[in-house]
Amino acid sequence: MPYKKNDFKDACSLFPMEFERTWDHRFRELDDINDWLVRYIRNLKGNFTPGYLKGQFFSLSDFEKTMPKISQHSKVIVINDDSHYNIVILKRIQKLLSTKFPEKSKYEK
Repeated sequence: MPYKKNDFKDACSLFPMEFERTWDHRFRELDDINDWLVRYIRNLKGNFTPGYLKGQFFSLSDFEKTMPKISQHSKVIVINDDSHYNIVILKRIQKLLSTKFPEKSKYEK
């Protein structure tokens, strides 16, 4: 997952003393901040999209007006939650999933 400068600026604004302490060390120490903190902060803010996916990625808003086209080759369908939740969208998603995956998976049996 690539980073942007703003990702580090946001983390630095949240933890200024910890960043200063890390910058003062010539060599990395056990309590130094690393890129994982920056990644977690970005993820908590929702500033990410999944990388390569052997399937398709949708948001609930994609189901608001019409049913999106699903590729026959998609083995994975990701439906991201957003603020566009209502009963019509729920019924469209249920129809899509029951059509695309008519049999229960090994996990569901």
